[in-house]
Amino acid sequence: MIAVDTLLQQRHRGNNPIKVALVGAGASARMIALHLLIPVQGVRLVAVADRSLVNALQTFREGGVSAANEAATQGVLEDTINRGGCAITDNATLFCESAMVDIIIDATGAVEFGAQLAMRAIENHKHLVLVNTELDSTLGPILKVHADKAGVTVTNTDGDEPGWP
Repeated sequence: MIAVDTLLQQRHRGNNPIKVALVGAGASARMIALHLLIPVQGVRLVAVADRSLVNALQTFREGGVSAANEAATQGVLEDTINRGGCAITDNATLFCESAMVDIIIDATGAVEFGAQLAMRAIENHKHLVLVNTELDSTLGPILKVHADKAGVTVTNTDGDEPGWP
């Protein structure tokens, strides 16, 4: 067993999983959600944001979650997550300001929106995973500087992303 497995098991046993919020509901986002919704000890997908609430809900349904609560406000988002439920929203900035979200995954493909989301996440001390290749390839190094100053991690994913050979 590697160290990360041990740490995730400890979080699982302590009922304190890493809470992940996903922005986007396209093909890549749905595959990420599927992986996170298959029980990974110590990690929990708590919310999905998309311009289309129908698509956000479908992302959860494809992972076996039949219902998700629509969160139009910070209070509803946090209450839903705190009760162990799943939330959907069309307002991804709620994730940046939520004490109930540890990591935000940007799987949108939109540079301007992604940059604004990333800066807001970093300012609120959220770790950020970029599946948004367009954002990563244009502003990734700048975001890294800001993340380092804030003491958070900004990273990309392996695969067809810019950093992959």
